[in-house]
Amino acid sequence: MADNTTKAVNMAWMTMAAAEKLIAALDELAALEILRGRSFIDLTTFDAAYAAEPGISHLTGNTLVNVLATSTPAIRTFMADNFHEDNYQQARSGRQE
Repeated sequence: MADNTTKAVNMAWMTMAAAEKLIAALDELAALEILRGRSFIDLTTFDAAYAAEPGISHLTGNTLVNVLATSTPAIRTFMADNFHEDNYQQARSGRQE
């Protein structure tokens, strides 16, 4: 039984850490979309620069815009509308009971 207790506690720690990372990633993507808008950067005009950069050569401006302007807000809306955001917020560290 103690082994299962250890596993359960480890899973709790890992769930909390993963929830933190997920919310942080969504926050970062939302901030990047705000920066893109404020900077008036048209990411679709830099495909050649992405293609020449090792590690991101598979990206296109359209993909980046879709992630920042469409997919990220859609995920946030889905999470909020279906109470998933509350679940993740409760799992995050530092939350008061």
